[in-house]
Amino acid sequence: GNFIGTDVNGAAALTNHNSGVSVSGAGGNVIGGTFSGAGNVISGNALDGITLTGGTATNRIQGNLIGLDALGNRALRNVQNGITISGGTANTIGGTVSGARNVISGNTNNGIHIVLLTDTGNVIQGNYIGTDVTGAKPVANNLAGVMIEASSNLIGGAVAGAGNVISGNNEQGIWIAGTNGYVKANVIQGNLIGLTAAGTAVLGNGLSNAQSAGIGISAASGNVVGGTVAGAGNVISGRSE
Repeated sequence: GNFIGTDVNGAAALTNHNSGVSVSGAGGNVIGGTFSGAGNVISGNALDGITLTGGTATNRIQGNLIGLDALGNRALRNVQNGITISGGTANTIGGTVSGARNVISGNTNNGIHIVLLTDTGNVIQGNYIGTDVTGAKPVANNLAGVMIEASSNLIGGAVAGAGNVISGNNEQGIWIAGTNGYVKANVIQGNLIGLTAAGTAVLGNGLSNAQSAGIGISAASGNVVGGTVAGAGNVISGRSE
């Protein structure tokens, strides 16, 4: 229930000069929560909103506004990413239960960036990334909604509530970027990409770059987009190119 990087109203940035929250080499922590009032406003910070690093694992980030004001309807940018994992495994961002959703929008770089090849087993579920708190209007992350340079992570899922809304970002909705095929085995399932949360209207990614894709994969192999089980399919829409 904290305001981290803002004034007392959550309306203006009063910048922390590193990340708003940094967890290094520690596990089992909860940032936010799923019950009413537990979520933090983590915005206006000079680095990331949240940084997980140094071998951290099994942390949960849930119910927060990251890169927005306290009303969740306009950008209050963290100057780098909303969330960066660089040295972290088996962390959860969001979740399938009521109240787990983070709204990760308006950040200067990516909404979420998973950096290292060894950052495996992280789960991103049930979030709004690139939209306002209603999921109906864009509050763009300036680069991708989710950027992955790691292997064996899950974005969405086939079970109820697992899918993310990844829309309204200035570049790709999801960008998987590797070197010589070494980024692999990431799974993207059950998401709405380029649509409003209702799934009935366009809220496209690539707002500032016509060459951007809903999902971009570059020099990465063996990743899965969709699947054959019920609920695994993504809806990827709203691009004019």
